[in-house]
Amino acid sequence: YKRQDPAYAYELATIVQNGMTRMARGEDALFYITVANEPGPQPAMGNVDPEAIIRGMYRRRRADRDVEVQLLSSGTLLREAEAAAELLTEEFDVATEVWSVTSWKALYDDVVQTERDNRRNESSKTPYVAQLLGDDAACVVAVSDWMRAVSAVLGGWIDNLTPLGTDGFGLSETREALRSYFEVDRQHIAAAALAGLARRGHPKGMTMKAAFDALGIEEKTWPVSYTHLTLPTIC
Repeated sequence: YKRQDPAYAYELATIVQNGMTRMARGEDALFYITVANEPGPQPAMGNVDPEAIIRGMYRRRRADRDVEVQLLSSGTLLREAEAAAELLTEEFDVATEVWSVTSWKALYDDVVQTERDNRRNESSKTPYVAQLLGDDAACVVAVSDWMRAVSAVLGGWIDNLTPLGTDGFGLSETREALRSYFEVDRQHIAAAALAGLARRGHPKGMTMKAAFDALGIEEKTWPVSYTHLTLPTIC
């Protein structure tokens, strides 16, 4: 069972080609691919490694110096993460890189398999996601249209992880309003990163209240109900 969450057309094309090739060779596989209908620019693939797309994650944007914040995102919210990186870099002088997560499940499956192999073989292999991220950044923020638990499962292998997601009641509104409500828009992503830096004692960090003020975010009550967990609500 393969679960994919592409953001751009070249990611989708790579995933579909890989799936068709594997099934044509006789592999018994099921691919579940989330595709949204939000219009937006479609960048060229460039030098992105197709294998990295299949394995679940690749670097979409590099920091212009030693990285301080890493943003992980998937699907339609990857653009919000990229916009948040611009905010952090230009407004707060925080060196930020962005990673496109094409499959949270593939990353989790790799973590589980790596842990199992380490237990059985008394080895110390490192999961794919940890190999990519390293330990350079003071803060890592993971955001998706799914509930927070989807990215939070990687917390055991990612230091200083702040997961963001759409936990709560499903609502009907504009994309912008929903993303603000669920706190997964570019401003809230940037605020989470600044607060994460503050928790580490980083000089560029801010308390959440200070970050909200700096980013013009209005504080609100967020009545989360974990008896009504949403599927993606912001396509």
